[in-house]
Order: sequence, then structure tokens, then C-alpha cells
Amino acid sequence: MDEELLTCPYCGREQYTHEPDDISALMCLTTCEHCDREFWYSVTVTREYESRPYD
Repeated sequence: MDEELLTCPYCGREQYTHEPDDISALMCLTTCEHCDREFWYSVTVTREYESRPYD
């Protein structure tokens, strides 16, 4: 699965820490780890389920 990584909208650098992968959030305020500027981002978590008969 290709995952888009969180990047700072000011300096464009990837952030190494972010919300856990199982939490969705409409908007989160964070500080860039590189340029120390604050920015908002959103997180959308989706799951896919598959079922099959038990033999």
C-alpha cells in the first residue's frame, strides 16, 4: 500500500511523527520538526474487510 507521508506545507519536508495509524482526525495542529512553523493537517483512516467461508 502506498502511503502519503505528512509533509510541512512551508518547507516541504517529511514529518517523522504523526497521529497513530488507527486514529482519524478532522484537523490536527502540529509544529514542523524542521522549520518550527505550525500547520493544520487532517487524518483519514480506512479499513477494508474480507470474509470467506470456514471449511
